[in-house]
Order: sequence, then C-alpha cells, then structure tokens
Amino acid sequence: MQKLVEMLGTGDQAAYERFAQQNYAPAALAEYPAEDHAASLARIYTDTGGFNDVRVVGEATDWVQAEACARITGIPSCLTLNRSKVDGRDFITDFSVRDLYPAGPELEAPTRDEVVRTIDTLAQKYANHDLFSGVILIAKGDEVIYKKAYGKASIAYDVPMTVDTRLNTASIGKSFTGVAIAQLVEAGKLSFDDTVGKVWPDYPNKEVRDKVTIRQLLTHTSGLGPKDYYDDPRYQALSSNIHSVADYMKLAVDTPLGAQPGEYLYSNSGYIIVGTIVERLSGQSFYDYVQEHIFKPAGMTRSLYAPADVKKLGTASSLTNFHEKSDHSYIYRLGPPLETSLQGGSIGGPQGGAWVTADDLFSFEKALRGGKLVSPAMLEKMTTAQGPSGAGASGLSGEARPGLGVEVITRNGHTFLGHTGGDFGVASFVYWYPDTGYTTIALSNRDPRAARVLLNVFRGLLTRKTLGNATPPPQTCTPPASNGR
Repeated sequence: MQKLVEMLGTGDQAAYERFAQQNYAPAALAEYPAEDHAASLARIYTDTGGFNDVRVVGEATDWVQAEACARITGIPSCLTLNRSKVDGRDFITDFSVRDLYPAGPELEAPTRDEVVRTIDTLAQKYANHDLFSGVILIAKGDEVIYKKAYGKASIAYDVPMTVDTRLNTASIGKSFTGVAIAQLVEAGKLSFDDTVGKVWPDYPNKEVRDKVTIRQLLTHTSGLGPKDYYDDPRYQALSSNIHSVADYMKLAVDTPLGAQPGEYLYSNSGYIIVGTIVERLSGQSFYDYVQEHIFKPAGMTRSLYAPADVKKLGTASSLTNFHEKSDHSYIYRLGPPLETSLQGGSIGGPQGGAWVTADDLFSFEKALRGGKLVSPAMLEKMTTAQGPSGAGASGLSGEARPGLGVEVITRNGHTFLGHTGGDFGVASFVYWYPDTGYTTIALSNRDPRAARVLLNVFRGLLTRKTLGNATPPPQTCTPPASNGR
C-alpha cells in the first residue's frame, strides 16, 4: 500500500506500468496486461492528484485498507488494495478508491453560498491542473445562481470556453428521445408496452420484434447487448459518414439479444431503434421532430444536432487522453490531451450527441418539469424508477435506476432526476433535486474524470442532510468481502 501510494503520486505512467508488472498477481496480469492496470492508476491520479495523510486502518489476509485525502480536492477517501499470495509472496490483485462524504440527519443542508463556493473552488483547481474545461450552471428553482466557463473550447484554434459555447451532451440526448416517445404516447400513437413489432411490423430481427417493448428499450431492459452498434466490425469504416438515423440503424439492426428481455444491459442500439420509431410514427426525421417538438417549445435556441466544427458553429472540440491502440481499442494516458472531432463529421442520434449550451439544457429541464413538453401525469411516469436497482450510473455515488429516458437516483433519502453523458472528450450531466429545488449542470469537453468528481461532490453536498429513515453510506473504510483469490 505504501509503495503504491507513493508511486501513484508521481504521475509517471511508465512507472505505474513497471510497478504493475512487478507487483500485480499473475492472475491479474493474465486478465489485463500491465499497461491496462497502469491506465487505471492514471485515471485515479487524474481524479485525485495522488493522496496525502495516508493512514492504514485495516488489514486481513487478502486486503489492506487506508484512509487518505485527495491532493486536488481534499476529499477524504478509502483506499482498498486486494492481494493474494503466490509462492510465498504477496501480490496486488486490485486497487480501488471510494470517496467518503459526511451525511446524517443532524447535519445542516448547505447554503447557496457553500454550494457555489465549493464547486467553483474545485472546478478552478481542476482547470488550473489542465484537467477540466467546460461550463457549470447551478440554479435554485428557476433562478440561475451560478454560471461560469473554464478553459478552452479548442486548443488548436486557441478558442476560449464561454458560457455560450455549444458542447456535446452524449447520452443526455436519451432524455430528448424519451420525451419524444412520451409525447407520441400522449398523442395516442403507441403505448410504452407495445412491442417493437406492433409499431414496426417488418422489423428485421424477429426475436426483438416479438419480445421487446418500447418501455424495455427506454429502460435498457430489452436484453440488447452487451455488444452495441459501435462494436460492429463495420463501424470503423462507417463512423465518419453517418448522417441520419437510418445510417445508425444499418449497424443497430444487427445488435443481438444478449439477455432475456427484462434484464438490464445498457444499450445505445435500443435508443436508435426507438428513434427510428419516432420517425415512423411522426412522419418527420428524428432531428426535425426534436427541433420542432422539444427544442423550440423549450426555448432551446442554440441547440442542434450537427458535426463538430468549432469555427463555424461555436462548438467545443473534444479533448481526450484516450489513445487508440493498434487493435483499435483505446487506453487512457496521462499528459496533454488530444484534440479531436468526437463524431468525425457524423451527426448525433437518438442515443445521444446533441450540441447544447448550459442555458439551453436548463431551459429543457424547466420546460420538462413545467409541463411544456409533457403533462404532469406523464412526467410522473417518466420519472418513476423502473428496472433493476443499481443500474445506469456505475461509479457515481447514489443508487440509480432507469426511468423512461431519465435516471432516477436515490441517496440519503433524497431522490433526484436527470442524466449523465460521457465519451472520449465529453463529460456532461444535468440533475434536478426536487427536495431542495437545485438544478446542477456541467458540460465539459474533457474525458469523464473531473466532471464526475464534481457530480459526486454536488450529490454529497445536496444530500448531506439525510431525509426520513435513510441510512447514509459509510463515512469510513468498511472491510471488503474476501476476494477469494
């Protein structure tokens, strides 16, 4: 543990790889090569900058735990090192970090000033370390109480980020698709429990046609996956020339059922199918439908689906630390980010990829909860948790369950609603906390690292005072279950 934490604090990925090769168990290296373990440590370093005040708090045959403070954020964390003995020597099998946030009924809810001050301080620290660029917006009720841009929209063109910059939202776009389907349900054109075949009788895949419902597609319980449309061997050749939902469907139509309908598997292909159904039932392209029935009534005047072009459209280029390997997989590396056009000239789709401003995303959230897009009764259906517990927000604090195009999160007795988005050079989120009236929005053109830390800090702050009989998560290390290796 001591050697790992000291080495982690150097920010030297080559040293991480050497350390992994020498100290990770043969079984761990057989499962993932040393460079992959080094990439995992690099992501932890990006989030934290390493750790101070490390104190070992527990040890057993197959694990060691320590509590420490992240250097960048000052957030207390629990560090867990799993280990196994091979030929009389201890080896690492896994290393993980869990942030510790105070919570309880006796604690006070944060003031507006504390929320703003905490988030701005952390965002500025990450920006100063060249680890964050983007726009953050905080609202209380319908009032924007904080809005600020950080960093660059483009390094190559030396374009500063502004609060009016359009940024890619990735999977937040699934909420637009969910609203489109909800509107068509309210118009009597389909129901959530219709099968794909009922609204698309000639859908090519019989199993999907007969077994899968619209509700299951929206809640990632269709069974489609775990492979997605971008896992198709044809994707590399086609990805830079996708200009319609039909182009996406050429790939999505062959996505197989990897589980029985009703089981959770996150599926972008499922949302492409839903987007095609929007086109079939409305008689419009998906893009025209969203522009006319969602962006326009919500007052989202600067939102669009279009290829990224920072000079022409005022969009932010994606800045990523993921590097492509010879086998077309990707690996995270420390150092200056690479600037890239995320969609390679292609348009986004029902699965995500709209370009919006922070103000427009807040306008969408207000319009949705204000009855401008769907009725209050329909909104209640959309925001009712469905599907299995724990699905939809891996690595983020709080229990997540899918709604109909939204994520429904519970933490410390609070329920909040919204969606995240992430991709190479994209990290975004929008959440509304009905119990306190806050809306939190971040749009970033960096990988989902600093923005996800900020999201968890928001969640920790805004749910710090527990409600009802909620039991807060442990605020110290808790002994892990035996790893059995």
